[in-house]
Amino acid sequence: MSTKRAKSKDDGKAVTKRAGSKPRKSPKPPNDPHPKTAAADTPVPPPPKTATLEGAVSPQPPEIGINFEDLLNDLEDELGGHFLDLTLALLCPSHLYDAHIINKAISGVGTDEHALIEVLCTRSNSELELIKEAYHTEFRRNLEKDISNEVSGDFGRLMRSVVTATRDENKELDSKLAETDAQKLTAGGVGKLGTDEVLFNHIFCLRSWPQLKATFEAYRRKNDIDIELDIRKEFHGEIRDALLTIVKVAKNMQSYFAEKLNEAMKGAGTDDEALIRVIVSRSEVVVNNFTFV
Repeated sequence: MSTKRAKSKDDGKAVTKRAGSKPRKSPKPPNDPHPKTAAADTPVPPPPKTATLEGAVSPQPPEIGINFEDLLNDLEDELGGHFLDLTLALLCPSHLYDAHIINKAISGVGTDEHALIEVLCTRSNSELELIKEAYHTEFRRNLEKDISNEVSGDFGRLMRSVVTATRDENKELDSKLAETDAQKLTAGGVGKLGTDEVLFNHIFCLRSWPQLKATFEAYRRKNDIDIELDIRKEFHGEIRDALLTIVKVAKNMQSYFAEKLNEAMKGAGTDDEALIRVIVSRSEVVVNNFTFV
């Protein structure tokens, strides 16, 4: 490919530019003073120029040295559309990416409850703490306060409980507690007129993932029905979707994200933002099992 020489306006030194290349775009600064305006127009947050590939979702082999800012500029020159969105998202540290997704979900008119549920209801305590820290750094705002202000009702209370990151992470199972919780969920759901949302909130947001799985198995043994079916009957709207997400993640997180991938691609057209969101959120888990040889 031919090249042409151009003079830099800053220092007068000659720089090389590909003939016919597209103008280079500068990624949005990481600390946007007006996050709600910027987030509404940007499906994928650009990686901050101060970042390094070591903080990216997909790590590089240690012997490869790359100037991160040059890489971003070259990618924007050569790629476009949703493929560029996905590439930049994969280079963004996962907690920073999630912080931008959440900001976009609660910014502007209306709330993207699906994105909010998918991120907040599937992350570990440590991941949630990193997300809150990144959210504060990027937008100079407190995530817990923003969730309280933007999301209300039973769904809002559940989201506030989740974002506090107080889920028990003890991997040991308590079979007696599982039986007790299953009994409480039965009494507070199908066993009464109305539903005890506070009870469901408490158990679903505080118990460890393995403990929840044991509880749901005990619920099925006791009632001869899967708790998912009872949740669909007893709850409606976003609170139902959030509770079902927690149930599915507790049972099998991989299966849950496979379902989300299918939902994003089925039917006429593709939900590109949802597809990118799922791929990016799971890529770190997959890549962490790789070794470079």
